[in-house]
Amino acid sequence: MKKTLLLFVALFTATIAFAKTEINGIYYNLNDETKTAEVTYQYQYSSGNYSGVTTITIPSSVTYNSETYSVTSIGERAFYLCRSLTSITIPNSVTEIGDDAFAGCSYLTSITIPNNVTSIGNSAFSNCSSLISITIPNNVTSIRNYAFSDCSSLTSITIPNSVTSIGNEAFSNCSSLTSITIPNSVTSIGNEAFSNCSSLTSITIPNSVTSIGNDAFQSCSSLTSITIGNSVTSIGDYAFYNCSSLTSITIPNSITSIGEYAFNRCSSLTSITIPNSITSIGEYAFAYCESLTSITIPNSITSIGDYAFSDCSSLTSITIPNSVTSIGNEAFSNCSSLTSITIPNSVTSIGDGAFFRCSSLSSITIPNSITSIGEYAFAYCESLTSLTIPNSVTSIGNSAFNRCSSLTSITCLASTPPSANDLQAQYETCILFVPKGSLNDYQNHAEWGKFLNIQELEGEKYTITTAVNDDTMGSVTEGGEYAFGTEITLTATPNDGYRFTQWSDGNTDNPRTITVTENKTYTAEFEVQTYTITTAPAVPSMGGVEVILNAKPIEGLVFDHWSDGNTENPRTLTLTEDIELYAYFKVAEATNLETSKISSANIYTTNGTLHIEGVTNDYHILDAAGRLIYSGNATTLTLPRGIYLITINGEVEKIVL
Repeated sequence: MKKTLLLFVALFTATIAFAKTEINGIYYNLNDETKTAEVTYQYQYSSGNYSGVTTITIPSSVTYNSETYSVTSIGERAFYLCRSLTSITIPNSVTEIGDDAFAGCSYLTSITIPNNVTSIGNSAFSNCSSLISITIPNNVTSIRNYAFSDCSSLTSITIPNSVTSIGNEAFSNCSSLTSITIPNSVTSIGNEAFSNCSSLTSITIPNSVTSIGNDAFQSCSSLTSITIGNSVTSIGDYAFYNCSSLTSITIPNSITSIGEYAFNRCSSLTSITIPNSITSIGEYAFAYCESLTSITIPNSITSIGDYAFSDCSSLTSITIPNSVTSIGNEAFSNCSSLTSITIPNSVTSIGDGAFFRCSSLSSITIPNSITSIGEYAFAYCESLTSLTIPNSVTSIGNSAFNRCSSLTSITCLASTPPSANDLQAQYETCILFVPKGSLNDYQNHAEWGKFLNIQELEGEKYTITTAVNDDTMGSVTEGGEYAFGTEITLTATPNDGYRFTQWSDGNTDNPRTITVTENKTYTAEFEVQTYTITTAPAVPSMGGVEVILNAKPIEGLVFDHWSDGNTENPRTLTLTEDIELYAYFKVAEATNLETSKISSANIYTTNGTLHIEGVTNDYHILDAAGRLIYSGNATTLTLPRGIYLITINGEVEKIVL
């Protein structure tokens, strides 16, 4: 009996402590223990709350039954659906605005939130469709979910440095919001935080932000540029979906993943740089980016998701790096401007519809690493004239070659016919070439036997031509005439001071193994070797790192200065930031170029050809700008017209061609 009595007294006390009371037309929850008052609703779920009231001034304190209560909060749903309310004054005594406090106040045009407010609740100003501007005080640490969602007249808002997070849909559907500044204090941007902010033209995400939520900026149709800070590690699903005015974006090296649909329907996006930190491209990530003409996929990428570049109708070329192991279903479907593509040897499967309706695709190289080709993989590739299927392929999906109306030949190098069903090829007009000795197996196969013209390969020979973009930079082995189906290895060897970059078709394998199926030229591309030195102390506050730079001229030249004007050589640097320096050289001052001659060689010109006779060691040729254009010991060279310096064993001679 005693326990029951105590429970009754406790409940009775709680009822008295929070009694809803009307004072001068405003309803309060009064707390007798703390002597504080919370502004509350008249009718919790009714649009009749404070019906007909247009202006409200909340006092800093109220008196009831001779007791004074300090007004410290505006409670949950206090002015919910007060559609006639146009203005309200909130006193400095208020520290908290509750969930849905002003939600649906569709005629409220402005409000001043006092500086003492530390918390603004979920949906606090949601659907305040006439609210034009608002200032968030410096004590607020988070903008909660839906706080200003559907404020369709809001044109600007200032977020203070005290805010650390922007909640889900915090500003979603703020269709008049043209600009917003996110302070460096913010570390996270929630899902759909700025979705459908159709007037927002630009935004800078500070370095403090580490994550961008799903749909964060989706359908921001006026957004033309965005800067992402270096601390962001992931771009969420649909993050920039349907940002139809976005023309370019730089993704920082801190990003490791691009979510599904991240840039889907960014129809004005013409270029994008994907950093080496990215390991995966999600499904539909760049689908319907109709203005995207080219994209470079870094070597860090291991998979290209389903539909990743589907309907990129302006995409003319793409380089798939050697790190990629799979190409997803319809990854490049409807890329109607794509004319050619090279698949690297790392890829083992081509997904269903991977190149479906690539109507301009005239050639494709399938490497020996591929074991399966999916359904509809090349369907409706109306410009594709021939195709070679390597002997590694063991299965080909249904309708793989459906409606390939220009396909006149398919070469299948597998001695045993790969499993296939209903290829939908041009069986009547397309010639099927098969390895010698396998004709019967193909003719008797339920699917391959549908080809009316099946021929055995008789060892036809084809010419493989190899070249380099600059013969002073490097060389290539192999090249010549080979029998059909022969595997050869091409090796590009750079000279000192240069490095191999890629083959002319975009492939970066070196050495590179190819199967001879046609006459073809492979050009190795080289460039000047550059080096990056990255050094830093493990703990920056404990010190710096010194490096010594030593510029070494070739014979006959001397160091002049560094690109920043410094003339010290060797030079000691303490690294505190990224720096790029170049060394400049000049002809040794003791050399008179008007009279100097190289005694160890006979140098002369005839009809634009340079002759150097009697030379035993390598010599160097520089152009008038001091660039090294040749090192070696050739006796004749053909060079463009101009002025050149030749150095041999420390002697210098000027030549005019």
